[in-house]
Amino acid sequence: MENMSTAVNTSRLKTIGLRVTAFRGGLTGPLTTDAPKLVQNLFLLFVFTIPFEAIDLGFMSGSLSLAKIPGFLFFASYCFYYSFLSPRRSFPCFPSAMWWFAAYVAVYALNGLFISEELIGPFITRLLTLLQLIALFWLASSSFREERITRNIIVTFALASVVLSLGNLLEFPGFSVVDSDRVSSLGHNPNTLAAIMAVSVLSIIGMTIVYKFRSPLRRIMFLGLAFPPLAVVVMTGSRGGMLALMLGLSLYILPCGAPKRLTTRLVVACLAAVAVAYAIANDSVALSRWTATFEEGSLAGRERIYPVAAEMILERPLFGWGPFEMFYELGRRTRRLWKTMDAHNLLLHLGLEVGAAGTVPFLVGLWLCTRAAWRARAGKLGLLPLSLMVATLAVNMSGTGLGRKFTWLIFALALGAGGKPQIRRT
Repeated sequence: MENMSTAVNTSRLKTIGLRVTAFRGGLTGPLTTDAPKLVQNLFLLFVFTIPFEAIDLGFMSGSLSLAKIPGFLFFASYCFYYSFLSPRRSFPCFPSAMWWFAAYVAVYALNGLFISEELIGPFITRLLTLLQLIALFWLASSSFREERITRNIIVTFALASVVLSLGNLLEFPGFSVVDSDRVSSLGHNPNTLAAIMAVSVLSIIGMTIVYKFRSPLRRIMFLGLAFPPLAVVVMTGSRGGMLALMLGLSLYILPCGAPKRLTTRLVVACLAAVAVAYAIANDSVALSRWTATFEEGSLAGRERIYPVAAEMILERPLFGWGPFEMFYELGRRTRRLWKTMDAHNLLLHLGLEVGAAGTVPFLVGLWLCTRAAWRARAGKLGLLPLSLMVATLAVNMSGTGLGRKFTWLIFALALGAGGKPQIRRT
């Protein structure tokens, strides 16, 4: 009897230990290939819809978007499969970067206590969006430790962007919208569309370099998918998108990895850079915008917005001006009466919105993601995570992509790719 009691107690201790280890992310907390196909496919469907999330389908209104429907279904299926009901399956641990991002959200929420009553509705909507993005970052960062899942996600997002770019180039209804000679698509503004396409181009080039294709012809055909989104980047006239693309391409020539792969990276990156330069030289809108920048210092009004935003930050350095209040005040000071104005820069946006109290923890989280991307260059994805991370940061120096799903997806990719490999269940 004593031996049976000891065996039962030992079994209970093992079960408790498994639950604790699973919560720390030591078992199958991340989405793995062992997960049901339904969970995996819903995640891929969610990623596929991200480039199309700005589309207006008529029956959607308010904060509901095309990407949120499969996103909700994925999250629900994930929670059903990875639950505390099973000793060997549980939610992944919170990465360190997530705690820092959560601290930023906490400061944002506290600042909302002091905003005017008419802004409470937009504030709550924005807060819920940030919480959803934090949850996406949490689940995706752990899932990106699984090589096959990571590859499928990257390729899925790239293919969705290629479909969007082809619809734009072929001028399908809604896919191609021209505003002041700048091309946009499906509700996206030109800068957001350029950012999506730049990420797609870098993803295709990165996968062309690191993935083992069965034949050189397949590699060339896959690389050819990068040209439609590359053309759209230039057609948008977004200087930030083009600069982000060139910066991302430049990282592929860093001298790391096998010599054979380095040669491939040099050839592919140089070809892409030449293609970008050629497209700019033959696009009148893009060429005129770059000419205005170099000859006149024109940044589409940013040269006036940035100094004003910096002055406002110095006036309220600790907690900033508060959510949405900052937009109206910045609009007033830049002589846009009764209109709002965005800071068009992530750092300035954070300083205006939450001050140093919220900006510092966000930057710490950003640093952890960037450091992980740097470490990931020795992994199977090579320089792809670092290239995407640098391009995303560059895009956010001329805009604010804090509320975009693909921005947080790239943060998650950088953190997951640079993390420790997940222990697989035996």
